[in-house]
Amino acid sequence: MAFPFTVKDCVDTEGVVTTRGSRLFEDHVPSADATVVKRLKDAGGIFIAKSNMPEFALWWETDNLVYGRTENPWMIGRTPGGSSGGEAAAVASGMSPLGIGSDVGGSIREPANYCGIVGLKATHGRIPLTGHWPDTLLRFMHVGPIVRSVADAALALSLMAGPDGIDHYALPVPVPDASKFQSPAGLRVAWCPKGPFSPVERQVQDTVASAASALGELGCSVEEVGLDGWDSWPGQQISARIFAAEGNVFLAPIIEGREDMLALSMQRRLNIPGPTYDEYLEAMEQVERLRAACIKLFNDYDVLLLPTGPVVAHPHDTRRHEIAEETAPARHALTCTVPFDLTGSPALSVPFGRSSDGLPIGVQIVGRHFEEATILRAGAALEELHRPRRGHPPLIADIAEAEGKHPLDAFLDIALDEDLETEFAHPAGGRGENESHYITSPYSHISVSDGGAHTRFLINSTWPVYFLGHWIREKNIMSLEQAHQKMSAMPAWVADMKNRGTIRIGDFADIMVYNMDELGLLYDKPQFATDFPGGEKRLVQMPTGIRYILVNGTLTFQENECTGALPGNLLRSYDQVG
Repeated sequence: MAFPFTVKDCVDTEGVVTTRGSRLFEDHVPSADATVVKRLKDAGGIFIAKSNMPEFALWWETDNLVYGRTENPWMIGRTPGGSSGGEAAAVASGMSPLGIGSDVGGSIREPANYCGIVGLKATHGRIPLTGHWPDTLLRFMHVGPIVRSVADAALALSLMAGPDGIDHYALPVPVPDASKFQSPAGLRVAWCPKGPFSPVERQVQDTVASAASALGELGCSVEEVGLDGWDSWPGQQISARIFAAEGNVFLAPIIEGREDMLALSMQRRLNIPGPTYDEYLEAMEQVERLRAACIKLFNDYDVLLLPTGPVVAHPHDTRRHEIAEETAPARHALTCTVPFDLTGSPALSVPFGRSSDGLPIGVQIVGRHFEEATILRAGAALEELHRPRRGHPPLIADIAEAEGKHPLDAFLDIALDEDLETEFAHPAGGRGENESHYITSPYSHISVSDGGAHTRFLINSTWPVYFLGHWIREKNIMSLEQAHQKMSAMPAWVADMKNRGTIRIGDFADIMVYNMDELGLLYDKPQFATDFPGGEKRLVQMPTGIRYILVNGTLTFQENECTGALPGNLLRSYDQVG
């Protein structure tokens, strides 16, 4: 089958810059693909772009000095989560049907929760970590899919799983066929409205209660549990001690003498003293007790249902959460996910509600080791019930229609808003004779180059889902299987799109305008190629997390690899007489 996919920027991609969210690795180019990337390519996947992440993947938001901040597609000013926030935003906004994320504290599930999509952290050892960075904390690290549906999660798992002969944690355990989901009837469900820790927003608790009730109506045996004793081993304190001890040792030789290249927040975090040896050993002992408690729970139940996170997507730079007259630090957002990285249990986040201000609310389903089929079975049932209410992020075409504008004009009005330009501007530094300044807005990333007689605007939309209804106004989100079917008819479809969507601007070559509604990767033979002035290598990042690669002034679409713009983006050039 053929399908496009994106990759978090700490997962190796052969020949493509992989920054790990840090200026220390701004020019790092891996010589080989990570195992999961290679497996998706071997299955027919088309790698199209890297996605944004916080520096070293060590934060619960997505922002760095290389590519800037990633926005939540549902509401500008809110975080998409971290550290796989770029992947979640890209998948939610329609840029990619499948993203490779990683999770050592909730970094797949929390972004999926905030962005209203599906995130799967499989059992530890199910998917090889070869080619993921950092190659430390391997006892707790997971790589997995971020997708739009539970069916896609099952398909992605089947393509990614299995030992590779390199990662000694990867186990030869057969992957069950979860492509056809059985009814959840008969499952024994334990549910906890607050998870192991409190406080939790009331609207989140209500969503979990609704999910539990729904499973009961479908024939599951449902029982509320208190997870007694779990709060004696606060997962975040355990993980903080372990991660600080191992992470600081691992990073020390990398950053020595180059601390000034790190974000100030990262410098402060690395200056916090790590645990003592005794504290480290105590934390590891607590992990074993937590694992024992988890095993005991699943002796009596098939799945555990609880919040993915205690809050909905919060404003950027939130330092404390005010929840039901209680105050919790920002890291509290991960309290419901961290325990299951420590236990290695499979865990799935699926959207099941909306907050009072329209933001997605997900629920988390946890199961026994290597029983992903069971949690996918429960997740598919909840997904089907929630489908009529799920909705999608804002549509530019609808915004334009409401304002009586052409979609492109509405896009430009938002992209060039002065206030947003001030808030999201990131200077890119000198680029030879063509000085560049990068402006990231909620809906665009604009590269402005002074080429002498003209000023060129290369505009890449970050809200491509259902974009430019002037051409296509279907409002569907395709599955990976539908993408494969669409791409199987590629020659005829591409020809049709070229007739409908190709435009010519000034003296530039043809530039495709296309969108994710049709979900096709626009490449064929001969390759599409669009020349731009300057000729220098550029890495252009999007607020939703997607990076475009402009090499030698040419955007190219290549078979089995796309190093240019990606499906779903408006790519258009404007000349302005200077």
